[in-house]
Amino acid sequence: MSTAGLLREEGWEQVGLTRGEYRRILRLLGRRPNPVELGVFGLLWSEHCSYKSSRAWLGRLPSRGPRVVQGPGENAGVLDAGDGWWVAVRIESHNHPTAVDPYQGAATGVGGILRDVLATGARPVALLDSLRTGPLEEGRSARLLDGMVRGVGDYGNSVGVPTVGGELVFHPGYADNPLLNVMCVGLLRPEGLVAARAAGVGNPVWLLGSATGRDGLHGASLLASRTLSAPEQGQASLRPAVQVGDPFAGKVLIEGCLALAEAGLVAGLNDLGAGGLAASAAEAAARAGTGILLDLDRVPLRDPSLEPYEILLSETQERMLLVSPAGREAEVIALAGRYGLSARPVGRVTGDGRLVARWRGEVVVDLPVEALTRRAPRYRRRTVRRRRGEAAAPAPAAERRRRLPGDERLRWLYEQYDRQVGHLTARAPGFGGDQGAALLRLPGGRAGLALAMAGREEACERDPLLGAALSVAAALRPLAALGAEPLGLVDALNLASPERPEVMGDFVDLVEGVALAARRLGVPVVGGNVSFYNESGRSGVVPTPVVGAVGRVDDLERALGRPAAGCRLLLLEAAAAGPEAGPERLLEWERELQAGCRQLVARGLALAAHVGRAGPTATLARWLAGEARPDRAAAEALRLLEEEGEAGSWEEGRFLLAVEADRLAEVEEETASRGLRLRPLGALEEGTAAWPS
Repeated sequence: MSTAGLLREEGWEQVGLTRGEYRRILRLLGRRPNPVELGVFGLLWSEHCSYKSSRAWLGRLPSRGPRVVQGPGENAGVLDAGDGWWVAVRIESHNHPTAVDPYQGAATGVGGILRDVLATGARPVALLDSLRTGPLEEGRSARLLDGMVRGVGDYGNSVGVPTVGGELVFHPGYADNPLLNVMCVGLLRPEGLVAARAAGVGNPVWLLGSATGRDGLHGASLLASRTLSAPEQGQASLRPAVQVGDPFAGKVLIEGCLALAEAGLVAGLNDLGAGGLAASAAEAAARAGTGILLDLDRVPLRDPSLEPYEILLSETQERMLLVSPAGREAEVIALAGRYGLSARPVGRVTGDGRLVARWRGEVVVDLPVEALTRRAPRYRRRTVRRRRGEAAAPAPAAERRRRLPGDERLRWLYEQYDRQVGHLTARAPGFGGDQGAALLRLPGGRAGLALAMAGREEACERDPLLGAALSVAAALRPLAALGAEPLGLVDALNLASPERPEVMGDFVDLVEGVALAARRLGVPVVGGNVSFYNESGRSGVVPTPVVGAVGRVDDLERALGRPAAGCRLLLLEAAAAGPEAGPERLLEWERELQAGCRQLVARGLALAAHVGRAGPTATLARWLAGEARPDRAAAEALRLLEEEGEAGSWEEGRFLLAVEADRLAEVEEETASRGLRLRPLGALEEGTAAWPS
């Protein structure tokens, strides 16, 4: 976009603002913004940055709990994992960039969320990715998936953070609008926590990392915050709005920032992702109640012809905004240089509450921080709520089976990711969504972290509130199967345009469904992301919540146990269940079910695997094999179980238990006390599974 184009008053359209929003800016400033200032407003007031359609509802999510150190509002939530470790967790979407350029969209989605966790002072230690596309029989969906998987793998593998799990879902509703949600987990000690705040008037403000280029210009305001055109109508023209990732620069950035934090040289640290320098500086100042003066002539540039507008709005990757204590500038430069990390002072913290940018002796931006952030518009858009179960009936089991990936597809996908780098991965179940939680070791002890993510878009097609609640339950079940204490949740809510009342109604249902399940299951939501406008010329996505869960396992060895020959196989389930019961009743049963399973595993009475959307047949096969690739014995078990109609059913909310025969009475006593039901299925024998005919 040329600066000349913005000189007209109508320039507000070109930066993604409405006429009403432009008038609001005039009232707030008492003057007309210059073209650069207008671009900064377009960025900070975009749906992506200001959450203007969703913020009014997100406060309904419960975010407090005894394990919560830091909830929503910073770059990542922080939870107390015990043994002197805190865990930072964040989930994000990168849907629009992935639709336009699947490789770079996925790669920079990974890079961006790594920096979000890094901004808390935590070392990123694990990634989980949720991928959704149309059926692979459609050529475009196959190309999209190929680019997404390569983008995730290339970035994560190169930067040295393992990809330990996630989901892969095929559904016609994602043919035009693929979804990529990424979850990242990091570890830190309590004394290492830093905030994304411009604290301390007079402190210098630094840019760390890559030199600024033109890549990703208007990614937040015009790519992420609007409906995409249909693929055949030229999404390729939007590629300049997609950032370009450099994982090796990302690795240097991680190590350099952690070293600076450890040396006490960080007074504030914030990511520069979507929104670039302008958004990062304004948000850091808003959190601290300060202002920032930027000297744009000091910003390292890849192209010296960049103008102030481009310098402020560029979304060049692998950069962080650092605020250091005044008087220690030489230490910052020396330590960053030791890691080959570029560190350049580009401004200072002020006490006037303004974002000011100078370039070549002139002030090109002078705006109140509060006008850019807290005074951004918040809409109470019209909503049309569904009646429960009003939409289409759920797909039959055969159709749902077709939407799940086969083992051959998963095998190819696993091979793209390094799951062991970092030496903390105790078990990586891989993709598929129903293969259990990943397990990470907490350094220096027997305890570990259990990580899982899940979404139930099919249930949301019929009932978004119920589907969102079931997504929370589905994310927590793998943790219960490992005996893990749930610590916290993050959620990513993916929808079409909020300007359509029925979509906004679905969004409200998703929020209420997640909130209801989080309260009933007693697990706080410490962060999240809303992605609107996942809609092209032909269709919008199914309302899709993706929920990430983090739990603590006290004894990793017990959690890593596998069923042995002689074990009795049982299905653990609530005494009565079914979607017709309604979400409140379902969640009561779910709470008892998960608590019962968790108690059995934690006491060493049983080994458990949760029965996910693939059914108990695949659950047993994968459990016996210990990997996604079933061995001969598991394949035989698969055949036998398929012959059992009920055992092979696809109902969720159950656990497959393996119990030693001499402990069966204790298991029965424990489950009976909770009103749970045990259904005997058979016993394991050497080399295969015995199954009653």
